[in-house]
Amino acid sequence: MAKIWLYPDVRVASSSGFSAKEQALLMEAVEQNRELIERRWNEHFG
Repeated sequence: MAKIWLYPDVRVASSSGFSAKEQALLMEAVEQNRELIERRWNEHFG
Protein backbone atom coordinates (compact mmCIF):
# COMPACT_ATOMS: atom_id res chain seq x y z
CA MET A 1 0.00 0.00 0.00
CA ALA A 2 1.17 3.53 -0.72
CA LYS A 3 -0.11 6.91 0.37
CA ILE A 4 0.89 9.70 -1.99
CA TRP A 5 0.41 13.41 -1.37
CA LEU A 6 -0.57 15.57 -4.33
CA TYR A 7 0.09 18.93 -2.62
CA PRO A 8 2.13 20.94 -2.38
CA ASP A 9 4.24 18.48 -4.40
CA VAL A 10 3.61 14.90 -5.44
CA ARG A 11 5.50 12.78 -2.88
CA VAL A 12 5.24 9.49 -1.04
CA ALA A 13 3.75 9.92 2.44
CA SER A 14 4.11 6.23 3.29
CA SER A 15 4.69 2.99 1.47
CA SER A 16 5.01 -0.67 2.30
CA GLY A 17 5.62 -3.56 -0.02
CA PHE A 18 6.97 -1.53 -2.95
CA SER A 19 10.58 -1.46 -4.08
CA ALA A 20 12.26 1.87 -4.83
CA LYS A 21 11.78 1.19 -8.55
CA GLU A 22 8.07 0.47 -8.08
CA GLN A 23 7.67 3.65 -6.01
CA ALA A 24 9.31 5.64 -8.78
CA LEU A 25 6.87 4.16 -11.30
CA LEU A 26 3.93 5.00 -9.03
CA MET A 27 5.16 8.57 -8.61
CA GLU A 28 5.54 8.97 -12.36
CA ALA A 29 2.00 7.68 -12.96
CA VAL A 30 0.56 10.01 -10.30
CA GLU A 31 2.46 13.02 -11.65
CA GLN A 32 1.25 12.30 -15.19
CA ASN A 33 -2.36 11.92 -14.00
CA ARG A 34 -2.48 14.44 -11.16
CA GLU A 35 -5.19 16.62 -12.73
CA LEU A 36 -7.40 13.62 -13.51
CA ILE A 37 -6.94 12.17 -10.03
CA GLU A 38 -7.85 15.51 -8.44
CA ARG A 39 -10.86 16.01 -10.72
CA ARG A 40 -12.24 12.54 -10.02
CA TRP A 41 -11.65 12.97 -6.26
CA ASN A 42 -13.59 16.23 -6.29
CA GLU A 43 -16.41 14.73 -8.36
CA HIS A 44 -16.75 11.89 -5.88
CA PHE A 45 -16.19 13.71 -2.58
CA GLY A 46 -16.80 17.35 -3.54
